[in-house]
Amino acid sequence: MTAAPEVLGQSAGYQSAGDQSAARGSDASGKKRRSLRLAHQLDSAHQCQAQVLLTGVGVHDLLVTGRGEARRLLPFLHGYCSDRRIGLVFYSMAEGIRSCQTLDSDRAVSVRLAAADEHPAQAISQLLVDLRASATPAMLVFDYADGVLGENLRDLETSLLCESLQALTADARWHQLGLRLVVVDRGAGISSRLADLPGMQTIQLGPPDPEELAIFAARTTQATATARLRLDAGLSAAEVGRRASGLLNLHVHGMRLASTEQAPVTAQQIAAAKAAAIRDISGGALELMSAEATFSDDVAGLLAVRLALEDAQRAGRTTLRILLAGPPGTGKTLAASAIGRFLNVPVVRYGEILNEFVGVAERNMARANHVLRAMAPLVLFIDEADQVGLGARGTSSYSSEVHQNLRAALFEFLGDTAQQNGISVVATTNVPDRLDDAALSRFTVIPVLFGSAEEVVQIMTIHAPRLGIPIEGDLTPVLSAFIAAGNVLSGRSAVRLLELAHSVALRSGETSVSPARLREAIAGWIGSDWNLISEHSTLSALLAARHIDSWPWVAAAELGVPYQAPAYLQPYLIEPRQVDVAAMRERLAELSGSLAVRHE
Repeated sequence: MTAAPEVLGQSAGYQSAGDQSAARGSDASGKKRRSLRLAHQLDSAHQCQAQVLLTGVGVHDLLVTGRGEARRLLPFLHGYCSDRRIGLVFYSMAEGIRSCQTLDSDRAVSVRLAAADEHPAQAISQLLVDLRASATPAMLVFDYADGVLGENLRDLETSLLCESLQALTADARWHQLGLRLVVVDRGAGISSRLADLPGMQTIQLGPPDPEELAIFAARTTQATATARLRLDAGLSAAEVGRRASGLLNLHVHGMRLASTEQAPVTAQQIAAAKAAAIRDISGGALELMSAEATFSDDVAGLLAVRLALEDAQRAGRTTLRILLAGPPGTGKTLAASAIGRFLNVPVVRYGEILNEFVGVAERNMARANHVLRAMAPLVLFIDEADQVGLGARGTSSYSSEVHQNLRAALFEFLGDTAQQNGISVVATTNVPDRLDDAALSRFTVIPVLFGSAEEVVQIMTIHAPRLGIPIEGDLTPVLSAFIAAGNVLSGRSAVRLLELAHSVALRSGETSVSPARLREAIAGWIGSDWNLISEHSTLSALLAARHIDSWPWVAAAELGVPYQAPAYLQPYLIEPRQVDVAAMRERLAELSGSLAVRHE
């Protein structure tokens, strides 16, 4: 019995190399789109008399053709074979055998149908016989082959099938008849007995580049017969392509189906989709961080960070390199999350990289960096940068060959600070003077210091509703007097002080924290966040900054925000935009000596 000829939808819209323009099938750099690149690779494999193993996440995706049409893999192959007037035969366990009308006069290669209970090995073996007997150039596509030819071949028949397909890689008669084999791996992997043969060419079909994503988004925003992609105001198709880099067209298609005029696709939705994809494909080499914090609702102060972001936005820079330096408890990690939200991109950090076995850690780092490049734009967060590869040589407790290799890989990944590749890096450190000069030169260093009175009030105001603590009156005068007397409060200490003031109020039968109750709580406060270590961290952070705009009181003046310089800075302030740098360095040297003696 002969399989009924079948047409799989419309033509895949494939254009041969001779009849397409670069403008329709290539991006601005001349790089071919995935569909055109795949067609070229299939042609090359046939010319080299190689069979093809097609794998990668792109085998599940919609491919944008040279004409801008979106096609799944099998319809694309249908168009590819129609364009060359060669036969096309599909086989999968679920659907059996299909022979398609891709020959002249809409003919199909004559092959026998497989019985419903026929073993895949028997069906494919019979197809090989039928294709040779037809003496017609054709492509045999073995779809979902990983379900049959996985690494562990399940039975004798499957092993024999693997041997038969291995033999095709050196079968002169098969090549002379113009026959081709395409084995499609849908994700589970193909036995190395077949995949690693010299005559088997592996084609990795990865995710689309931003250009292809933008074309797909643009086409679907104009759809009339099918669901239209609705985009949030200010979010263009080109911006979707940039933000969705690393995702599949299918991800955008899913957003398209869920979008409405009332609920259009937003930049935050794209970031969330990327976050989920990063989690799935990095295999633990990258960890997701919360990017829920915002500068408007969750972050107090950090005026120099806000100024740097505004400057970057005005200049159109989308790739940032920021090192947040200063004492613990000043909000550096929270700032990294807020920066990701400001840029509307996911925030990730390195996860399970280290491994005791030689080569494994390096492979983990390479995999993580590959995912980062594919998923840009995003923010890479590096906490305690002086301890994870960016510290000066000799300062880290890690000196093994593995750590040195990871250090070299990290420096290579950071690359040139001028690169606008969409991978923003936000690093933190308490001791910037322990960082390698080569690391410091790659970042804009922004000191994150203990808060001014105004910033401490903001911290309390942000946390009060979350703690269920009402505030009555202006707390700023009380905190101004406290900080002017030489005291400092970290963010955590500010929240603890607010809780104590609430306890004082409740003891007096009041429910709200007033300036009077805060003053009572301060009267019993004996803790101090200011010590030799925090002073060392503060001064080294200020001196590591390359420009005074990174100092918080200067940034405050630029932004028109009140800022009372704390007492610990007063000895060095000559005027708001000038400090006694020599005195700061002298004091830092004294502190470094004292701390070195303490650690001996």
